[in-house]
Amino acid sequence: MDVSANSCIRCLHGLVSNPSSPRRITYEVFGLLLIIYDLIWLPMQVFDPADSDFSIVMGVLSSIYWTFDIPLSFLVGFAVQDKGIIEMRLRKIAWNYLKSWLPLDVAIVAIDWVINFLDWTSSESVGAGEGISFFRIGKAVRFLRLLRLLRLLKAHGRFNELLEHVQSEFSVIVIGVLRLIAFIMLLNHIVACVWFWIGQLERPDTWLLQAQTDIMSANLAYQYFTALHWSFTQFTPASMEVTPKNEIERLFNVVVIISAMVIFSTFISAITNAMNQLRNLNSERNEQASLLRRYMQQNSVSAPLKARVLQSVKALSQTRSRVHEADVSVLRLLPLSLRHDLSQEVYAPHLGVHPFFYVCNVCFSMQSRKIYSTALTEKSLSTSQELITSGENATHMYFVIGGVLDYKADDSEEKDLPIALETGAWLCEAALWVKWQHNGTAQTGAGCELISVDAGGLQSILKDEKPVRQYASMFCKYFSDNPDTLSDVWADEEALFDWATRALGQAETYYGDVIPAETTTAAASKFSAFVNAQRRASSGFIGRRFSDDSLSGLIPGPSEMPQLLEGMHEEGVGRLASQEEGDEADSSSSSSGLTDSE
Repeated sequence: MDVSANSCIRCLHGLVSNPSSPRRITYEVFGLLLIIYDLIWLPMQVFDPADSDFSIVMGVLSSIYWTFDIPLSFLVGFAVQDKGIIEMRLRKIAWNYLKSWLPLDVAIVAIDWVINFLDWTSSESVGAGEGISFFRIGKAVRFLRLLRLLRLLKAHGRFNELLEHVQSEFSVIVIGVLRLIAFIMLLNHIVACVWFWIGQLERPDTWLLQAQTDIMSANLAYQYFTALHWSFTQFTPASMEVTPKNEIERLFNVVVIISAMVIFSTFISAITNAMNQLRNLNSERNEQASLLRRYMQQNSVSAPLKARVLQSVKALSQTRSRVHEADVSVLRLLPLSLRHDLSQEVYAPHLGVHPFFYVCNVCFSMQSRKIYSTALTEKSLSTSQELITSGENATHMYFVIGGVLDYKADDSEEKDLPIALETGAWLCEAALWVKWQHNGTAQTGAGCELISVDAGGLQSILKDEKPVRQYASMFCKYFSDNPDTLSDVWADEEALFDWATRALGQAETYYGDVIPAETTTAAASKFSAFVNAQRRASSGFIGRRFSDDSLSGLIPGPSEMPQLLEGMHEEGVGRLASQEEGDEADSSSSSSGLTDSE
């Protein structure tokens, strides 16, 4: 019994969806459209429109949707604002729904099905010739239908949740303007319906009976647009032939005018602010361009140089399409754990193309999160802007995440084409493990986006990790054994991956169960095989980036190691030598054993 209950709970946990998933967003959009339909159609019941097949289908569809929405609401996570997390536990989700929307949802769904029942009953009454009964039921149905508008309480929250998924600031401002216009239109729609309902009161001095034209006998469209026209005249203000004829209508007219003065002035102010926001999106750039022109004019800069400077600034402003973390000051206010989560999700896919960072993320998740948060920066390069120059001391490793970076070695001939580093490529890894000077120049052709890894920051985080020391030792050993192959763009991915799995695969020896449990299964008995399989299945695996021919002849920089890694190198080289001696001894004993057996 317990086994079946646990299986059922696990099954339900698997059905819990993230509120930001595309499937859930589509579901929420459909519900929002149903609410908008009710907001437009239900107030028009005062005009006593005839039920059409479309309205009947929409009524039943709305009832079915909101009925199923109740159990589905127990299977969708919710955001915990103060902690910045998405709660996905069933018990927490159920309690949050029970104390928030469940009572209202149950009440409205019950009203929906009562309305549907009365609709069906009224149809049967008409068929049986019960005219008075039909009239009474019809009045009750029209009144109960208006109670569906209680769902407007949920519409605001759902719309704001959907708006959070819009990334463009320009789009957010435009949507805000359209939202204000829609609000004014819907408000006038409701005022028009209420105005028509007041005109239907059973008294002889209503605006409908004393109008210059026979509105009561006109079709629904004429009745509605006459009432809507009157509503708009109260907001603009303007005038028309329809005027209040009794004290109730006059009182309603005064209330609408007072409300319109406040609402319409607020609407105009909000529209003005939105237009100013659109203008301010480029105000800082325009101000800097104006100051630059004044600076060059006051210093008598020649026309050709002035044109080159302005062209370069324009290219730079057009290239900077990505928003960098440093540009968003509000991120510094987030809790540290949430900032680490955000940095990991943003940077891990880009650094995961490198074997060391991919495997390091598996073994040292905590240290990797620190690297993502403190040792990485984003960098934008405009057209023809240089990233590194020959002879410059290397202090950073770079990952290309957008655009193309052209690298040309010092010893390459004029006719040789530069090496094109595209998205997923990296350069200057040697800066992390040795003292390095660039032996070539890298610059962009049409703009480039990069992630910069600070060597000092990474070393300070990983300096106490013995497996990382061994990886650095392998890198340095290869450096000393093959001095003619390393360069700024050296990237023998298979060698790097082999070193990473060999070095970091020993993390279990130092840290116990730090390696995931999956690595100990029969299907993945070897750590390197496990990581290799995982990595090849991911988007991070891109294969070898360069052929041996494209890298031959590149001259490496100085091979002196930083003081921080000298101890790593000595310890790692000693460990490698001991391992090689042990392997040779094992091989000799195996050979001698085999000989003896023969």
